[in-house]
Amino acid sequence: MDPSSSPAPTLPPGDLYTTPGYHSVNGREWFTQCEPYSQTMRCTTDIWATQVVFEGGAYVHKHGWHFNNLTYLPLMTRQAWVGNPLGVTGTWTSSEGRTWRTECDTPATGRNGCRSYIWSKVVQAEPLGHGRYDYQQRWEWVFNNLVRFKA
Repeated sequence: MDPSSSPAPTLPPGDLYTTPGYHSVNGREWFTQCEPYSQTMRCTTDIWATQVVFEGGAYVHKHGWHFNNLTYLPLMTRQAWVGNPLGVTGTWTSSEGRTWRTECDTPATGRNGCRSYIWSKVVQAEPLGHGRYDYQQRWEWVFNNLVRFKA
């Protein structure tokens, strides 16, 4: 099933990051699909939003489905994640040269979980009125995924 521009919300929404289908939560539209991954399940959640990108020498507002995050379901113990940087606190550089940071068991993750972020260049668009914007690029940590451990 592919997301469309007019999603039908899934009722009840449950945890929108782990329940497959369309969700309408807090005025936003979400679409989640889950698939087997290693010894667990991985859910990909997209959000209907506007993303600003620099393309062809200009900033472009792209409206549609955009990646929000990945969630790894709690089917593996913490011990089973040993050796995978998504399951332990620390920073590392991927084979693609991107810098990652993972934090585990913090107020942001809760117990038995880790959140990973990628150091990324983002674009912020400030409206100036009359359809004009001021664009700023900056580097920041962008949330990518959540690992939930089996208790």
